[in-house]
Amino acid sequence: MASKYFKPFPADLSAEELAARQQRQRQSEWGLAVARLGGGEPSAYVLADLQRYIDGELTLDEVADLTNRPNSLSPAYQALVTRAKLSE
Repeated sequence: MASKYFKPFPADLSAEELAARQQRQRQSEWGLAVARLGGGEPSAYVLADLQRYIDGELTLDEVADLTNRPNSLSPAYQALVTRAKLSE
């Protein structure tokens, strides 16, 4: 799935990993959409963190911990975590 914010999925992913990344990307895009409701574009560091989540480098719990980081002004993290937990 093409995205304005995130890099394309590698072509050699297994069906299971592709499905997992697609789900994480949908959750990340939801987080960005919620954050953008307040106006403005996401910062480079937020996009980098969300890409790491999509790639499986960060867990959902690690993304939740990002909301406690100093200067973490983006509601994208909390929106992503909430969306993921509600879809479980």
